[in-house]
Parts: sequence; C-alpha cells; structure tokens
Amino acid sequence: MGCRICMLVCANRHGGDMKASRIRIGDAESMVGHNIDVCVQCDEKACVESCPSEAISLDEKTGAVMVDEDLCVGCGDCVEACPYGAIEIIDDLALVCDLCGGEPGCVAGCPVDALTLEDE
Repeated sequence: MGCRICMLVCANRHGGDMKASRIRIGDAESMVGHNIDVCVQCDEKACVESCPSEAISLDEKTGAVMVDEDLCVGCGDCVEACPYGAIEIIDDLALVCDLCGGEPGCVAGCPVDALTLEDE
C-alpha cells in the first residue's frame, strides 16, 4: 500500500534519520503497487566480491550482508555490482539491509504483512 512504515522502522533501528533506512519504497511505473528496493541476500554476493576495501562481508550468524563502517570508503563499486539496486551510498557509506540481526524490523512493522523473510 506504500505507507512506508517499513522505512520508518528501519531508519529508527539504524540511527533515526530517514536516510539511514535500508529499504526504499517508490511508486511503480505500472501504476499498480510499489517498487521495493531492499537487499534480497542473493547467492551471488556481487557486492562482497566488488568491494576493494573488503568492507562488505557476511554475518556468520545470519548470513546477512554487513558493511564495516570503518573500512567502507564510499566508492560505490558495490552499488554498480548489485543486480537488484539494493545498495545506496549515503554520506560516503554503503547502506544495505543487514536483516536487523535476524529479525527484520520492516517485516515485523508492516501493518499489512506485505513483507516476509523466507529461507530458501
């Protein structure tokens, strides 16, 4: 429904500023529904492979993509490499979904259950 509550929950979990949200909801070009840009935690992990400073890795517990803020130089190579458009550079830092430690706030906060976390 495009309420963007998921963005608010995510932003609150990651610093409180809306630009800290790791999920982005936009209007769909088809005039039906909304575009959701969020890391799908794909098998390819092109973002990890493309990072020249090795700032992007996988969390051992959740398998989620993680960005080490101390190592990230904001070069944008990960943005170019991501086939899903799920990474954004804000204030010279790559922002990508980290699954909130295994319990994504966006999923829990969605009032219409439009978002789910599924294991493949």
